[in-house]
Amino acid sequence: RAVKARNWPAAGKLLASFERKFKNTDFWQSHKDLIDIIRWDSQRAHRINRLLKFEAIRAPLVAPKPPNPAGISFTVEVWVRTKQRGGVLVEHGDGAYGWALCIGRNGTPVFLVRMNPKTLVPVSGSLPIDDGNFHHLAGVLSLEDEEAALIVDGEFAHNRACGAIAKTPIDNLSIGNAGDQGSVWGDQMPHPFFGEIDEIRIWKGVRSVEKIQKEMGRSFSRPIENLMCYWNFDTSNRDLSGGENHLVIDDKARVVSEPWTYFASVAALDRKTDSEINMGGASLDSTALADLFQGRISILKDGLVKLVYDFQNFGELKDWETDDEKQFRIVKGRLYANRWSRRKMLWHKASFTGDVQMQALVAGKSRLGCILKGDGGGFGGVLFTIGDDYNKNAMMRDLSNSKSLFETPFPFEVAKKYLFGAAVTEGSLSLSVDERRIGFVHLKTPLARTGNRVGFTAGAGSTEWDQVTIIGQLDKTWLKAALAAEEP
Repeated sequence: RAVKARNWPAAGKLLASFERKFKNTDFWQSHKDLIDIIRWDSQRAHRINRLLKFEAIRAPLVAPKPPNPAGISFTVEVWVRTKQRGGVLVEHGDGAYGWALCIGRNGTPVFLVRMNPKTLVPVSGSLPIDDGNFHHLAGVLSLEDEEAALIVDGEFAHNRACGAIAKTPIDNLSIGNAGDQGSVWGDQMPHPFFGEIDEIRIWKGVRSVEKIQKEMGRSFSRPIENLMCYWNFDTSNRDLSGGENHLVIDDKARVVSEPWTYFASVAALDRKTDSEINMGGASLDSTALADLFQGRISILKDGLVKLVYDFQNFGELKDWETDDEKQFRIVKGRLYANRWSRRKMLWHKASFTGDVQMQALVAGKSRLGCILKGDGGGFGGVLFTIGDDYNKNAMMRDLSNSKSLFETPFPFEVAKKYLFGAAVTEGSLSLSVDERRIGFVHLKTPLARTGNRVGFTAGAGSTEWDQVTIIGQLDKTWLKAALAAEEP
């Protein structure tokens, strides 16, 4: 109760008292992870917290002796808060080799690994983080698993196949903008960052999601094994890893003080509380739901379920239903709709109640790109048309009233220059264009009908989807029937 009320003086005293009584018991050992983060949180709550604030366009802050990322596995972490889209948070690299943690022009976090001048691996989150709240980002390059991964707020977001960075980057490590030798992005230079940055850490080796989640709210007061760089700005520009890689901070970025607001112990208790769905007196956690779905599942607050599909596993097609299995397939890690002469629908097998949010990265090679819709009559969905093959136009339309939310008459090669970084909102519908892959967009719409199913429609031509995220409340009648069908 003291932790959930953020009464840290009481939590600290109680913890010390309980430790004297129970330290050698099985109970204490079985709850050690939670006990550790309560101790760290109660200690941190008493300290002044300082962070780095970027308020104007500027050259990056530079760390002149960054650790060499060539040929090794590593993890980079940072806390960030912004209300603007686009910007380099931390980067060590140039146009040929290196890595970067950025915010894309659509507001989503991106971890970039440039293995060599011809190979750039982007790993992005599915949801924007330009909401004015602090978010924790971690980029992980694992040579053993041959992948790069992005973890957002302690939860796995996405991963992609990736190898080692082949050579040492020419440029220094930079914070808040790209370096003098160019950007890891290549020719697509990101915007300078505006907002606040805190707790930058670079580790040698791979940090697991569980380790990141446990320690992302912790502040280290002394050098830690494998921690190659560490700036928490509580001591201004000093590198606290022991590597003496101190920053130079000028008048365009300043260190400001404000209370620390994230406490991992509170989040852990919230996850424990919110990892249940109430079903008429019974409760169901994400472990029980895992057998129902092939996609990654987590339970959010208020009983909302989050389902994520990256189509790296052919089994994920089992969660989707169509009248012809041959029409939708997985090709190179994306859901692919082959060419046919009329519209075909791919439904997610679950039924939802209330509002449902659905997002996807969509690549269209047809005049009809994608529709996200519910199964009830009256809701038309969102249509995105891209003139890739037909060289016509790019537009977004609310099919329920045929109102165009975004449209350009230009050929696609011209239109894409206007689309990159564009964001359009009309009521509950929104469109933003992702600069990382030509022709890809984020589509999002809530469905306000009872017993909804959601899915895709594709028309003549071919369409591809990736990073599909569905957030909604499962219909209890459907859920009980599905669980009963799973019982032996």
